[in-house]
Amino acid sequence: MENSRLNVLLKSLEGSPHDAFTRYLVALEFAKLNRHEEAIAQFATLLNDHPNYLPTYYQFAQLYENLSRNDEAIRIYQLGLVVARNAGDAHTASEIQAALDMLE
Repeated sequence: MENSRLNVLLKSLEGSPHDAFTRYLVALEFAKLNRHEEAIAQFATLLNDHPNYLPTYYQFAQLYENLSRNDEAIRIYQLGLVVARNAGDAHTASEIQAALDMLE
């Protein structure tokens, strides 16, 4: 049953492979199902294809942090902080900075 949501999302992604929000949801679903490498691959694709899609940075770094891959988490937080500041998104920048401060 838990894979039914993933299956629906994957089917949707097949139809719209460049839709950032759908890919983001797929990545989150993979993470929730402890399919970490697949989640990492989806988040990496998001960063490559949609570098200004801000939610990716926090969730991707959180995944790395949960996997005790702190150096990678720090790198993603730092990238996200630059993107958020460049976008003028002070709220997201402060959330990312707070998470980064706790990790460093």
